[in-house]
Amino acid sequence: ITAGEEPPATSLMGQRPAEIRERIRRIWFKEKTVLFDTARTLLVVACALVCRLASQVFNSTEVHNIEVFNRSLTDRPAHIGLVTVSNHASGVDDPALLAVMAPFTFVMDSRKVRWAMCAEDRCFNKGQLLADVFSTMKVLPVRRGAGLHHQFMDDVVRKLDGGDWIHIFPVGTRSADRRLLSMKPGVAKLICGVRHAPVVLS
Repeated sequence: ITAGEEPPATSLMGQRPAEIRERIRRIWFKEKTVLFDTARTLLVVACALVCRLASQVFNSTEVHNIEVFNRSLTDRPAHIGLVTVSNHASGVDDPALLAVMAPFTFVMDSRKVRWAMCAEDRCFNKGQLLADVFSTMKVLPVRRGAGLHHQFMDDVVRKLDGGDWIHIFPVGTRSADRRLLSMKPGVAKLICGVRHAPVVLS
């Protein structure tokens, strides 16, 4: 870096966004292989089983209007994405809620499972192994405080543009007292940034 130049942007753990994106893109390239798809399916199914056990056996869970949710998963055109929106009360809202709500036959197909979003400092800067696990589980990084126009958000838009399912917490963080916090404009960015208007469920 020469005098007067800005240092490259780094995450809280010192890793550049470009490095994180490159690691994730390597994971995306592997998605085309049968072995990787099998590993992803096993991870997703195992996680869903644990979540269902915790939510439906050790606790009681009641879902209203589940038929609307299921139709959004199965009946929309292939090129139309799906955005599901929920408040963020705990660190296991995703995957626990979605594992309970989605049909298990849907969970068995890893190509149809949602893409989630997680702050890079929480999920992607705590070791290579953990970052690869989150990527394999279809989690995309997002940068806290970076606004709408940054490269991680562009990756999310591309997934949605391909007809994928994106789950997002519009408040951007967990609520300590369970009250609904003020919304961030990220959902609007996703909806406006795609070629075809997605289905949105909140």
